[in-house]
Amino acid sequence: MDERFAYTIIGSRETPPDACAALTEDARFFAQLGMVGRSGGAFGADKAGEAGMGDLKEIFLPKDHHVFSVRRANGEKIKDPPRHADGKMTFVPPPELKPLRRRIASDIHPNWSAVLRIPTADLSHERNTCQILGLRADRLSELVIFWAPERNGKVSGGTATAVALARACGVPTFNRANPDDVLDLDLIKASLHAGKSLDEVLQPYRDPAKAHAFAQKYDLQLRNPWIAARENAHTAVGANANALPAIEIVNVKTENKTGANLAPNDVYCGRAHKTRGFAESVLHNPYRVGTPGPHGNILGQGDAAGLFRVDLERKIADKDPTILAEGERLATIAQQHGSVRLLCFCAPGPCHTHAIRDLLVGPILERRRAAEQTRTPMTIQEAAAAAIERGTRLIAERTGKPGSVIPGTHIASGEVLGTIGQVAIVRDGSSTNFAIYNRADIAGDIAIGDRGTFERTRDGVRFTSQLQREAVAHER
Repeated sequence: MDERFAYTIIGSRETPPDACAALTEDARFFAQLGMVGRSGGAFGADKAGEAGMGDLKEIFLPKDHHVFSVRRANGEKIKDPPRHADGKMTFVPPPELKPLRRRIASDIHPNWSAVLRIPTADLSHERNTCQILGLRADRLSELVIFWAPERNGKVSGGTATAVALARACGVPTFNRANPDDVLDLDLIKASLHAGKSLDEVLQPYRDPAKAHAFAQKYDLQLRNPWIAARENAHTAVGANANALPAIEIVNVKTENKTGANLAPNDVYCGRAHKTRGFAESVLHNPYRVGTPGPHGNILGQGDAAGLFRVDLERKIADKDPTILAEGERLATIAQQHGSVRLLCFCAPGPCHTHAIRDLLVGPILERRRAAEQTRTPMTIQEAAAAAIERGTRLIAERTGKPGSVIPGTHIASGEVLGTIGQVAIVRDGSSTNFAIYNRADIAGDIAIGDRGTFERTRDGVRFTSQLQREAVAHER
């Protein structure tokens, strides 16, 4: 593995012995993969992590010859000898980047004025930015492992600065004080041990968009391949209008998502979760891990995801209206925002959202792209015929009575129901009186505010509503 890949192990000075042992083993594991460990040299979690890093480490000190200390529960204060920054495995932040590091640290910390009242505390927090961004602020750690008290996503103590920075940059963080994070970390290590790539394993936990936004805000040139890949993909989408929007699988816990902090393209796909404020999704998986399955066996994560996939295939084949409508909604979100993020608790392990992506949303996006590519211009005659057909149907639907559309009848003002090419359907206020116009003739009479446009596609005539932002396919 490229030795430039880095991981961070940090945490509280009061990290318990069992957690310290686990952090040491974490460091040994990633060191064996050739990754560089980053830490801060303090007592507790920092020293535990450093103990397993070997020579592949970057230890960042607040200042040269810094003295680390800790006060034990009995009141005894223990000090280390002054530690020298040798520039090989032990470093201090370069002075030329101090303004940048101070800006980042002061932005991240919730009460910087309080930090400034404590001697040298600002140096410690500025040093913490190195633990995530590296010495030159040009390469993020791939993941952060830490131990610290945490409640509702808020980390206690000095560790909070580095963890908050990592999360602001979209870097995966795992708290060994959190049992759920421990399970995720164990799964990641097992996947890497089985030969999967770092990118493949960490991708569900990352947020390249956050990393990109952070880099833009502070004018950083981050060299992580996964950030560069995101930029290349963004450029490709801009250059190729036929590129499909992304469908991302996101772990709720990794990003500490709740019903109150969802992004516009976030869609929760799980069962009801009162603590996080999630209502039950139409696409939730009814099969629970650890419960008996249809054949009496206790379901594992892969079993539950597999059963959901079978059910979803059947519902799609049966044209279940609720499932298909939700798939259309998710596809529309993806097109509006460039991606849709499917949220659940299982990633990066087997998850029912993979079936939602592969069987439901992905095929809908493919069909929509194919339809876009097969549009053909309509002649005025074809547009008029389609307008008469649609207008007649609208009259019947809205009034319950048979009606007619009169080509060429002049109406000075009215509601534009739709257009086909240069032809418009207009209602003059009467529920049964519609007219068809060439748009050039009515531009001065009818307010521009069309309800929609007509286009011919491979599937027939497509009506796209502008005001309601919905599409209705009309089979001819």
